[in-house]
Amino acid sequence: MSLYKLITPKEFSKLIKNTTNSRVIPVDATWYLPIFKKDGRSEFRNVERIPNAVYFHLGEVSDNEPKASRMLPTLDVFNGAMSKLGIKSDDTLVVYDRINNFSASRVAWVLTTLGHSKVYLMTGFNQYVKEGYTVDHDKVLSDSPYPATKYESTNSFKGEQVISFEALSELVSSGKIKDYNLFDARSEDRFLGEEDAGATNPPTSGHVLGSQPLPYMEVLDDGTFPSDPKKMLEKVEQSLKEHGTHFDRNRPTIVMCNSGVTACIIKTAIELASLGSAKLYDGSFSEWALRADPKYIARGKDW
Repeated sequence: MSLYKLITPKEFSKLIKNTTNSRVIPVDATWYLPIFKKDGRSEFRNVERIPNAVYFHLGEVSDNEPKASRMLPTLDVFNGAMSKLGIKSDDTLVVYDRINNFSASRVAWVLTTLGHSKVYLMTGFNQYVKEGYTVDHDKVLSDSPYPATKYESTNSFKGEQVISFEALSELVSSGKIKDYNLFDARSEDRFLGEEDAGATNPPTSGHVLGSQPLPYMEVLDDGTFPSDPKKMLEKVEQSLKEHGTHFDRNRPTIVMCNSGVTACIIKTAIELASLGSAKLYDGSFSEWALRADPKYIARGKDW
């Protein structure tokens, strides 16, 4: 079960109009891989945003250990970031990004995993713009229009949301991984070892032994999540059929990607399609490639 819910632009508009005793705050989660040489924060401040949004910098609100970047931050780091943005514990947060839902799922997951209870993930900014909702193009000078708060979350659901490198290593080395659904959100070419990611942590191609591809773009429509769970399920099943992969509803599910960002897209899809809960291998392939025994890094089609 997902800790957050999808919300369409129309539903978001109604939510703002109908909420009177607390705040509804859009959260811009736009974050680019370094290879694109683009700055989500600069775009937020100088180009466009949903009115009254705050900017959540995924790269900064993370545990940037040398072994794997962008891993889930500590509660102290999280609380500090939320305080600077002026967020209150009873705020309803609606997360979106301006790059085809690339990073919004990850931020929605971080927010809920670290204890913020009222979080929605917008089905898509493309849809928001297409349907004619307001976009603010005035320049702003900061990441938030709200005064700082003393935000304090003491709840973390990391234990039920994340599988560690050590735990996954044990499953793979013992052969018990065959009793799990392990899906990788990267493209099939990168999964097979035929294409590099262009990301910062080498190597970037190949896959964890026992995993299967479920490319994240294949569960989206033009960067937009289907709002209907049945249509979400159809998207997942269509991808499985395309790649000749299999999802066993009776097995626990683990998701990963290159660095834990796009894995949250397929995690969202799996959970909202009522296929059960999925744990995230947060270090993902960038960590696995650096720490795992090379014999547990596979290339080519082996499923």
